[in-house]
Amino acid sequence: MTIDILPEDVLLEIFDFYVDPTRKGDGLETWCTLVHVCRKWRNIVLESPLRLNLRIRCYPTRPVGEKLDIWPALPIVLAQYDWDWRPKRAMNNIAAAFKQNNRICKIGLLGVPASQMGEILAAIHESFPVLTHLWLDSDDETVSVNPDLFLGGSVPRLQFLQLVHIPFPGLPKLLFSATHLSDLRLFNLSRSGYISPESMVSCFSALTGLETLILDFECPESFPIREHRPPPPPTRTLLPALTWLHFHGISEYLEDLVDRVDTPLLDDVTLYRLDQFIPDTAQLAEFINRSPKLKAHNEAQVVFYDGSVHLTLPRLFSLSYEVTDSQVSSVAQVYTSSLSQAFSATIERLYICDDDAYWRGDIRVENDHWMELLRPFTSVKSLYLSRVIVPHIAPALQELVGERVAGALPALQLFSWRTFWERKYLD
Repeated sequence: MTIDILPEDVLLEIFDFYVDPTRKGDGLETWCTLVHVCRKWRNIVLESPLRLNLRIRCYPTRPVGEKLDIWPALPIVLAQYDWDWRPKRAMNNIAAAFKQNNRICKIGLLGVPASQMGEILAAIHESFPVLTHLWLDSDDETVSVNPDLFLGGSVPRLQFLQLVHIPFPGLPKLLFSATHLSDLRLFNLSRSGYISPESMVSCFSALTGLETLILDFECPESFPIREHRPPPPPTRTLLPALTWLHFHGISEYLEDLVDRVDTPLLDDVTLYRLDQFIPDTAQLAEFINRSPKLKAHNEAQVVFYDGSVHLTLPRLFSLSYEVTDSQVSSVAQVYTSSLSQAFSATIERLYICDDDAYWRGDIRVENDHWMELLRPFTSVKSLYLSRVIVPHIAPALQELVGERVAGALPALQLFSWRTFWERKYLD
């Protein structure tokens, strides 16, 4: 029996397996192969557009009009993920695709020259009623977005939004309509695209399905000087579905943001600080205490890497500071601050790891500074050090005898100079 005489429902099951995106990249146009086999297969495929999730992929650098004329009126994915932008050809093809704005379900345009991005943003003033994914990446920030015109001022079906170098201070106004948004990523935010914590949180009440939030500011100058920080509202905004928070910016913004939200399912936090000093972070500490999954840990890593220090609770929390080579004393401030109270008491395994290049040269660290870093970890039973870092911290560890043992690592039972990754491999 050949495959041609199989019942249509059986063929459809086979086709469904063939176009499964988990097997072949995104599987976006694998269906095109099937329709060229025979008339029967073509009819089965084109009569099942929802079951097989049929989409047409269009590229700005390839003829769009011709492709749209060949196939039925299926949803369109407009994507350009390489850096090959030919101005005239690209804009003509994008204009041809945008004429079918009621069919475009995904837009992903990366590395767009600023001059062309202005034209693209102007063309997106129409409504895109079935748009679910939008990713715009400009190579400069010379253009800005009008929230009243952008996407017709409403994005009811949008699920994923990523903007890179796109100043959009009015974004919260648009997000009030994004009731299906699950993934929001804003990169390279500048002063011209600044969105205050209060404005950002104000729209969260509409984003009940938001699972991922990324806010990435370019530099400390991205934040306007605020003489008076407004008090938080009497009740916090609930983000019931948020599981991943990534923040790159200054502590003041982060403190204002987390003081205004509750995230009961949050289990992955990555923080990169732009501060020139290490402040106390009382609101962040309280935020961690209010997030049940962030407290479920017994292991921590302190990693010196590429001019910065990273505190990581595996699969839960990561905090990074850029520091100079001898600023262990400054890093210790993080662990003696209120933030340390949110996690250090439950840590039983502590790994202090390194990038070899970080410790090149004549590095001098006072023993007391190492002691300050270790002191909050009162429950640590196992301490693992990388081989490179041992000579720098060994003098301080030698002082952990007599009266001083009660002040740092009083529960210590095991000491090893294997790294975290060596231990995982060997064990």
